[in-house]
Formats: sequence, C-alpha cells, structure tokens
Amino acid sequence: MSLNRMVAAALAAVGVVGLSNAALGADMPIKMSTKALTNISYNWTGFYLGVQGGYGWDKGSTTHSPIDPFFADFFTPPFLDGEIPATSSLTSKGFLGGIEGGYNHQYGQAVFGLEADFSYSGIRGSTTSVSPQVGATPSLTTADDKKLEWFGTLRGRLGFLPAPSVLAFVTGGLAYGKTVASTTTTAYFASPGNDFDCSTNFFTCTAGSTSSVRAGWTLGAGFESFIARNWSVKAEYLYYDLGHVSYTNTETHAVFGNAPVMQTDVHFNGSIARVGLNYQFN
Repeated sequence: MSLNRMVAAALAAVGVVGLSNAALGADMPIKMSTKALTNISYNWTGFYLGVQGGYGWDKGSTTHSPIDPFFADFFTPPFLDGEIPATSSLTSKGFLGGIEGGYNHQYGQAVFGLEADFSYSGIRGSTTSVSPQVGATPSLTTADDKKLEWFGTLRGRLGFLPAPSVLAFVTGGLAYGKTVASTTTTAYFASPGNDFDCSTNFFTCTAGSTSSVRAGWTLGAGFESFIARNWSVKAEYLYYDLGHVSYTNTETHAVFGNAPVMQTDVHFNGSIARVGLNYQFN
C-alpha cells in the first residue's frame, strides 16, 4: 500500500471515530435526563408544616346521681320512678380543622418522628329526656349538652416505607382540649290554672355546667405519601380520651336557690378521621 493511501485511510478512520463520539455525546444528556426524571430520591428526614381537617364523633353517656336525699325521689320509687334518667345516651359529632407540624428522621426503611397539631372543633351534641305528667306530678324535662371547642395533640410517630414515597405509621401520645358541658331539669304542668313552674317548684328545676381545659391520651394510625418533591398528603385515624368531668346541679328556685341537689358526670372520648397536606423542608 502506498504512503498516500495509508494517510487517506488513517484520516477516514479518525473521521468515523469523531462522528461516533459526537453522536454519543449528543445522545447522553437525553439518557441522563430521562434517568433523573424516573429515579427521584425521596427523603423523609427533616421538618414539615401543614394543614389538616376532618370529622370527629363519639357515642358516650351522661350520668346523673342525686345529692340531696329528697331529690333522690325523682330517680327511684316510691314517689317517682325515673323522672330524671340515671343515664342519658349522648352522641356528639362535627368537623374540626387546623394546623400541624413536626420532624421526621429516616433510617433505611424506618421513619421516626414527632408531630404536634391544633384544631378548632365543632364536635358537639345534646339529648333531651321528657317524663310524662302523672296526676299532681309535673312533666319533667332533662336536657344535657356537651362540646369540644378546640383540640390538640403531641404525638410520637413510628413508620415503615413500603415504597420510597409512601409511609405507613402508628402514632400516640398526649391529647388535650377545651371541654364544655351543661345539664338542666325543668318542670312543667300542662293543666290550665296551675302555676307550678321553676319559680315555685322547690327541688325540680335545676341547672349545672362546667368548662375546662383537659389533658388525656390518643392512639392512631395512618398513611402519608409524597405527591411532589416537597409536598405530601396524609390520612389518619385517632382515638382520644380526655377523661370525665363532674359538676353539680343547683336548684333555680327564686327563694331557695343555690342548694346542690344533683351531680352530673360526662365522659369526653371519641374518634377522629382526617386528612392533611404538608410541606417538607428537606
């Protein structure tokens, strides 16, 4: 082979290699970009802040018990039989919503965290029991009301990642809230010509109430999932128990008022199902 042919062949080979490298270089950013889009790395470690809202309910009861010996006749024979119910079934329900925030630490597929939340609450309920008028015994109405005005928790969370973007967790800790409850008993005569009412009836018409901030406990579970790089949504269920409150009903007689005649006990416990939207600072 002549020198001229050898030089020409070498130049041709260099040109082919150069074109191949140029083509490979042009294709590489596309492949790397596709890989970056399809392999997002989710990180659960860090602080987060968000909003939450849901629905709460409970099926509790209210207990009434006499304090004054004469008032006990309204609960048991022989004078009256169950004019005032010893126990009233009281269901409360309503929406609630507010803010939440916390911190997570991811260790492999496990996630540990601490979360706090605060909600304004519309969880409330009432019940009314009416006894019939019998002869000289008036009809007696017993009305019970209760509500949870606001509610908050401080909880630990322990979770597992079934997928990099999905967290399944259990949670539990402190629950607290403002509880309000009240009870009244009112006598009424349907017969015309009778002036038997709360101004003249000695032991029958009463009122009692309480309002306090109480602390208790909560347990629950839920799921949380990334929907974007720093955004996640969650759904959870919580059971809470704030204990029970007790208060005294006093008579409302115009002359003999303020005498304690009955004690009422109300338990504040129930369930909450809610969803949340969080921004992850990581």
